[in-house]
Amino acid sequence: MRNMIIALTALTGIACGGPVADAESLKDEVCGCEDLECAEKAFEAKEKELKDKYSKTEDISEEDMKAIKKSMEEAAKCVEKLASK
Repeated sequence: MRNMIIALTALTGIACGGPVADAESLKDEVCGCEDLECAEKAFEAKEKELKDKYSKTEDISEEDMKAIKKSMEEAAKCVEKLASK
């Protein structure tokens, strides 16, 4: 029972956090902005936070990298949309 609780706790941490969730958070924050200045500030702040957090992490799976790339592309589209207003 104890081992199952430990395993579930570990899996919950993986599923609810990590680089993919952080990239999704960046996308949500940037896309939640109503003007370009807000989006740029949100992107810069979150990007710095993520670089500091994951600069030494080399064990991100290929699947996670694809999900992160998708979130970043969506964030970029939000910025482009605001820039064209």
